[in-house]
Amino acid sequence: MKNYELKKLVAFNIKDSLEYVSNSIVIKNILNEKTGNIIALAQDFGKVYKPKLTAFSTFIHVISGKAEIVVENNSTYLQKKDSLVIPGFTSYTIEANQKFKILSIILKSGYGPIKS
Repeated sequence: MKNYELKKLVAFNIKDSLEYVSNSIVIKNILNEKTGNIIALAQDFGKVYKPKLTAFSTFIHVISGKAEIVVENNSTYLQKKDSLVIPGFTSYTIEANQKFKILSIILKSGYGPIKS
């Protein structure tokens, strides 16, 4: 069995499972698969998260607070319940003008269509 921080088939509240740590960015891995990754972040005021550049699109969803997403020098401000899709091969940062919690999903492609 793979070692995830959150167990499969067990209900949880992402917002409640993340705690702020002063002057830090807390990252909780929820799922890490060949088809994509899901992480949750709790980011304290003044911190900047710069993920590595990937070929894959990234979906960002704000769980609480407000986040500034800077994509190729253009700022977008997201608040609770807002979402944003960042295309692959695009550099970006996630900046905390106040503390916030977000969900980040990296959508890896190249595995073919899902058949029903």
